[in-house]
Amino acid sequence: MHQPRDVPWARWAPFRFLARHHFLHHRQMGKNLNVVLPLFDWLMGRVARPRLADVREMVRLGHLRPRSPRARRRAAALK
Repeated sequence: MHQPRDVPWARWAPFRFLARHHFLHHRQMGKNLNVVLPLFDWLMGRVARPRLADVREMVRLGHLRPRSPRARRRAAALK
C-alpha cells in the first residue's frame, strides 16, 4: 500500500479497494486491521466508515474515483 502511484497495478480495482481500506486504517487505528483479508474486519465489526475529509483525501490520492463529470473536474483541480 505504501507504493508510489506510478506502479502498473495502482489502477486495478482490487488494489484501489485495498488501498482505501488501508488508508482508513491509518485514519482510524482501531479499525480495518486486516489489510490482506478485509472480510475478517467486516465479520468482527471493525470496518471503518469514511468521513467526508477521508473521501476527499482518497480522491486526491487516486484511491477513489469520482462518479459524476462535475466531481471528476473538481478532483482534477485538487491534484
